[in-house]
Amino acid sequence: MISWLFFSLMGGFGIVYLLIGRREAKRVQGNDAYFLGGRSLGIFSLALTLYATQFGGGTLMGAAEEAYAKGWIVLLYPLGVSLGFLALAVGFGAKLRSWGLTTVAELFEKAYGSKKLRKLVSLISMGTMFFILVGQGVAARKLFGALGVDTPYLFLGFWTLLILYTVAGGLKAVVYTDAIKALFILGVLVVVALFATGGLAGASLAPRPLEAASAPLPWVGWLLMPLLFMLFEQDTAQRCFAAKSARAVTVSGVLAAVLLFLSSGFGIAFGIVAGRLGLPMTASKGILIEVVEHLTSPVVSTFFAVAIVMVILSTADSLLCSVASNLVFDFPVSNGIQEKKRVFLSQALTFLIGVAAMSCSLFFDRILPLLIQSYEFSVCTLVVPVVMALFLKRPRLAAALAAMSAGALGFFLFRLWESPIPGEIAAMALSLAAFTCVHAFLARRKAAWARGA
Repeated sequence: MISWLFFSLMGGFGIVYLLIGRREAKRVQGNDAYFLGGRSLGIFSLALTLYATQFGGGTLMGAAEEAYAKGWIVLLYPLGVSLGFLALAVGFGAKLRSWGLTTVAELFEKAYGSKKLRKLVSLISMGTMFFILVGQGVAARKLFGALGVDTPYLFLGFWTLLILYTVAGGLKAVVYTDAIKALFILGVLVVVALFATGGLAGASLAPRPLEAASAPLPWVGWLLMPLLFMLFEQDTAQRCFAAKSARAVTVSGVLAAVLLFLSSGFGIAFGIVAGRLGLPMTASKGILIEVVEHLTSPVVSTFFAVAIVMVILSTADSLLCSVASNLVFDFPVSNGIQEKKRVFLSQALTFLIGVAAMSCSLFFDRILPLLIQSYEFSVCTLVVPVVMALFLKRPRLAAALAAMSAGALGFFLFRLWESPIPGEIAAMALSLAAFTCVHAFLARRKAAWARGA
């Protein structure tokens, strides 16, 4: 890597992002504009920000590390996220948008009539997204270690940049910077692939025994959990809420799914190639950087290093914005405050969340397991009441509470006791059974009262 080129590119992008944040800060008139961009996102900007949001440290660096040992089976993880985008595109995203929500948790107040349940769901959502945000910090630390600049000052500067432009301009700043990052990332991936093809000419690719050959297929954690989580993930749903129209959600969802799957396949392929080339994977240097440096030139590998920083930034800024939106909209922290002061409070809370995530990232090391474990509890607990709220005319509050309690119980129970089917499936089945039974019982009781009257 060429250090001066890396820091020059990073400095240039950093200045552009800060200018965008400053420009959008002048346009923000209230929290709706700050967190939802005035609900004006079109197809192009929405597709790029959806792609950039989900193409993060886990789907690139984390997946490459897993593919180094497990092979092509790791494609299940980006496939799950891509199928989630398609589910949003075929109608789920438009359905969310039609409710006029500010957060997914608000659905629980509108559909089930409970403010307390909305706050509980919001806490679960914030906890999940916060730890996914922490995962992006882990990815950033691993990247800087791989580049030989493992200094806390660089990581601090990186995270400060993320916080500043996100705090200043809110969602619109995130969306515009995401578009720049996405285009840069896609261009760099194409260039690296072309150079690496030449670098592989004549190389000896030895067969390598893979862990996946003897391990069970991880389709639940890598495929099903990301797919289901995409249906109610706040940072993705936030973009659906901010879309200009239902058609924009549909078209952009398909485009984002294709871009994400192809881009993720890049990292997985390079992880496999690294294993077959016999390149070592050490704790201090990520395998993706190692193989790109091995197969390309210093200039290309430098641009690739900057692209990975963009990948991490693009996911982290949306997560930061989404966690803050949950806190501001779902909890009455700004009631009775003037609109300008509400925006200032939102910015202050966003700043504090960013600092907390940066601090927590110092205590973790592996990326992909952290991401998967972060959203498994949310899926087991919330997917049934979310789907029922969207597609039943009069869903019952008691049924939602029963489903959430059963899903949470199953999540922990099936980690202590091994069920005949995957624990996550068993927990969701328990949640669905609880919702169905309670809902049916209440409906029959209401019908009986009506007949008696």
